[in-house]
Amino acid sequence: MISHINGKNELPLALILLKRSKLIHDERSKFVSIITACEIGVKEFYSKKIPELGLLLDEMTSPPVVKLLGSLFKKYFEETFPKELRSKLEKMIEIRNSIVHRSAIKPTHTELLSCYVVVLKTLNFLNKKSDNGFYNEYYDEEVSFEPIESTGQLQINGSDKLNKAVEEGKIIYGFDINSEYIIND
Repeated sequence: MISHINGKNELPLALILLKRSKLIHDERSKFVSIITACEIGVKEFYSKKIPELGLLLDEMTSPPVVKLLGSLFKKYFEETFPKELRSKLEKMIEIRNSIVHRSAIKPTHTELLSCYVVVLKTLNFLNKKSDNGFYNEYYDEEVSFEPIESTGQLQINGSDKLNKAVEEGKIIYGFDINSEYIIND
């Protein structure tokens, strides 16, 4: 992060696009933007790690993201990309393709949030592998909401790691959900 502040480490375009996708009002456009951020993130990752392959990927408008994170990832990096994350990403790409090719399809708020989380975790994994300073250890942790029956409010349940970080003052939970924007800062 210090390198980025000093101008030596450029903020990945994928992270910029993912953040900007939260400002898009139209659900279909937002979903497509989120997946586009993922595609660009995968291209950025391969371009930095394997420049020759990056040149080929730069010529592709829609790279085979799932394959790049599957067998090719294992071949080039001798490490397995998380299978569950790849499976979820594949479903999100199928939804994006349906939105693009059948314009009547509109993603649900749940699909939008799920897509955002899957892409954020994908980019986070790639940032960790890149060692580019943009990895966040807390992005991989799970948070759930449980209704409190007597009040109708929601209780936030985080992983042990998140709860410990909150107790130590390292992080805070912050959520903003309203009817106009389902994914906000």
